[in-house]
Amino acid sequence: MSANVSTTFGQHFGMSIAENGGAASVETVDQALSAILGQISSDESGMVIIIGGDATAVGENTLATADVVAVIAGDANVQTAHAQASFLALGESDSASAASAYATATSFGEIAGEADYFFVLNYSMSTSSQNEGSSTWTAASLTEVFALNIEGIPGTDDVSAELVPANQTQDEDVPADEWDPCGCGQDNDWTVTIDGNLAIFNVAALAIGDDSLATVEFSAITVEDQISVATAIVTVAID
Repeated sequence: MSANVSTTFGQHFGMSIAENGGAASVETVDQALSAILGQISSDESGMVIIIGGDATAVGENTLATADVVAVIAGDANVQTAHAQASFLALGESDSASAASAYATATSFGEIAGEADYFFVLNYSMSTSSQNEGSSTWTAASLTEVFALNIEGIPGTDDVSAELVPANQTQDEDVPADEWDPCGCGQDNDWTVTIDGNLAIFNVAALAIGDDSLATVEFSAITVEDQISVATAIVTVAID
């Protein structure tokens, strides 16, 4: 027998803007945010996290990306897991004769087994812009999962740690104005330009423990001047 106690809250926002009397351009923005907090009790021991989603972009120029990372670790006393999935789709049609662009992105996260505390955050966003000569559609979805289960408090006699002096750091500090992990430059220009049909994925799964499991499923499909699709599902488990 299992029991799931959770609390859910969320927010939804939508906006549509028409310029020049509504004839020249229409822009739409839609956002949704939800979170689930709770605990799960079960007769079965262990913990399982499943996280994933998909991104689909339609148009002459399209981009679909999938980025999923999941880590679970533990022993007989404590099990913990953290996973994040983000999906992005961008579709563009530059000519009036081409079909309208479209983009959609979804993500999800599920927890099974035992968890004294768990947290699931879901965020989705979509924007679209249409005028007489072109159309652009962007969609993004993000899911983050955290779970913790404590069977007992382990002893500390066998625990050792190397202390770092207060005036010494293990990593060299990088000034904020020099932080550029993607090599994108510091011009604060977030404009995305694509040419063609691309599908990109970055997936990682790690399970640490005596009885653990990590599996990855992914696919990427592109059709010239038509569509890009990226899908990924990651499962991590520990007993």
